Amino acid sequence: METKQKKRNPLWEILTALCTKQYPEWKDLPEDLQNGYSQFMINRFICSYDYLIPVADQLATQKLSDDMHYNILIGYVKHTKHYFKYDYFKGTQEYDPVEIESVKKEYDLTDREAKFYLQILNKEQKQHIVKKWEDYFRLAAQPKD
Repeated sequence: METKQKKRNPLWEILTALCTKQYPEWKDLPEDLQNGYSQFMINRFICSYDYLIPVADQLATQKLSDDMHYNILIGYVKHTKHYFKYDYFKGTQEYDPVEIESVKKEYDLTDREAKFYLQILNKEQKQHIVKKWEDYFRLAAQPKD
């Protein structure tokens, strides 16, 4: 009998790694976390601490690679347990299926995680992600000859 392995959420794993200094450099970060790295989402969550707002603001205005972003943040985030402020997904809200699928593709998420991300993203950000993936979904829906 196979045991189903729970899928790791890269966002929480990366935030934990930043706070605990578990991976002191980008090269130490496991490949699956490197692939799931989202500067935008990480900046969103680190802004829940006042001392990190100026850092996140500066990082958001720069065109940095993911490894540079991580290596800069690891030096600024205090080595302590952080409790990032967020409102976890509440299942009563209705979501556009296209937005859910687009966010799932963009960040490699489950339905539940995608709905949680949709609570955080603003209207323009959602539209940008949907626009990015619209060709993919249109081509995937076409019948194959």
